[in-house]
Amino acid sequence: LSGKIAAGEVRLNLVAGIRAEVQAYFTEVSNQYSGGSGGIRVVGGSTLEEYFDAFSGILHDTDILWSKPSELSFYCGLGIPMIMAPSIGPQERCNRKWLVEMQAGIQQENPRFTHEWLFDLLRHGRLANAAWAGFLNIRKLGTYQIRGILSGGGIVRDDDMK
Repeated sequence: LSGKIAAGEVRLNLVAGIRAEVQAYFTEVSNQYSGGSGGIRVVGGSTLEEYFDAFSGILHDTDILWSKPSELSFYCGLGIPMIMAPSIGPQERCNRKWLVEMQAGIQQENPRFTHEWLFDLLRHGRLANAAWAGFLNIRKLGTYQIRGILSGGGIVRDDDMK
């Protein structure tokens, strides 16, 4: 994607979390491949709070998540499709299965050819379908469920919360 990034056609967010060495590596990659376009942003922080604030900020203009199917899987409920990188552990394999069932996750193809397959997915509406499926099929309002449990009210079925 480096050509499209340098031309300003694609923006890439590299999410480093709170690990300084990962932020440094991603900054090096950004400098190498962005062609000075500013098309690559490194997202992270020195504390979890800084990182979460930065991550929340980029979601406003994020069109696709590309990650191993970790806890980010739940963001598909916002209508953001996920390109699923290979899983590392059993929880991620379960998340992958769940994303496929929800029709919100798409298997990553060969990264060397991303400039081809990613735009095929876009042209053929597959990313839009995954975004819509995630928005429709993935449960939301979990914060309210937690509040209900903590206040002694128990869990409310999703249908009752509409």
